[in-house]
Amino acid sequence: MGIMESATWTLLEQRWDQGFEWLLQEEKEAIALWWLEAETMNGTLNQFFWNSAGDLHLLQNQVLRA
Repeated sequence: MGIMESATWTLLEQRWDQGFEWLLQEEKEAIALWWLEAETMNGTLNQFFWNSAGDLHLLQNQVLRA
């Protein structure tokens, strides 16, 4: 990860700490896709849906379709 990407994710994590609902729509979408990838690569779709990442499945589906 480059310096710019690292700084961007650091800022995003700081904003996320204030609450997911306060993020911009684009930030929510980025987190939703990151979480989908992280959970499925770490386990399977079973793990994704078992963990709280699966709570975002409607948003993730919407973003993937777009």
